[in-house]
Amino acid sequence: MKSLAKKAHALHQRLVVAIRRSAPFARRVSAKRVFFPGCSLTGGGGELTLQVYEHLRRHEADIDIWLSCCGMPVQKYSGKKHGLTDLHNLAAEVRSQGITEVITACGNCYERFQKLRDQVPELKVTSLYAWLTSYPIAAASGERFLVHHPCPAKVDADLKRSFASCAAACNVNLGNGNANDASLLCCLVKSEAQNRRIDKVKDSKIITWCGHCVKQFQSRLDITHVLSLLFNRPAGMYTASAARAFRRTKKRLANRSAGGENL
Repeated sequence: MKSLAKKAHALHQRLVVAIRRSAPFARRVSAKRVFFPGCSLTGGGGELTLQVYEHLRRHEADIDIWLSCCGMPVQKYSGKKHGLTDLHNLAAEVRSQGITEVITACGNCYERFQKLRDQVPELKVTSLYAWLTSYPIAAASGERFLVHHPCPAKVDADLKRSFASCAAACNVNLGNGNANDASLLCCLVKSEAQNRRIDKVKDSKIITWCGHCVKQFQSRLDITHVLSLLFNRPAGMYTASAARAFRRTKKRLANRSAGGENL
């Protein structure tokens, strides 16, 4: 029964990714440089996603926004064979759209696009937080935060360094920098060990750069996405369907363009 349930869940995740990438929901581009907010950020805050995009465009007008899924759920739940097939599909999308640089807001998306380097060697993958180091926004709050790094940063030190540089450039008070870690486990872990770690920091303010982590921890912790802080948005994030969020965000983009806004 467990094996059958696991296979059913894997199939469900492949279908979810396919829906997110389908024409009614995804937004494809013709630009060479794209902002890829991913599922968690767009699903958690469509208006925040647009604010980030506007900030990117304000400084570098050749950047477009690509709304889609990187395919991480396929990689995570469906095994190597399906994961590699999905990578080939993602590489084909990158090539068909003529993309040469992807700016990611999500650590999982960053990791996923990095895996395309063999298939699309000219592709440059940039963390949004590294980009914000050059085009910072001053944080309105001087409150001190503990940092929760999402899983990809626990194996890629460059992602931690990018976030630390971004925080310094944007005047986000991390106290002792990256050493000031909340020491939480993966947000998907439900265990006594995780409960003990949550209890230890429950009176602290936590900052992260992963929308999924915010959604998983926000019922138990005072946790904020760094982009919510920088763009003066509410601390919490919605748990909306990413596909529906993509569609709503596409409509907002179309309405703003129709209204003469320069996006």
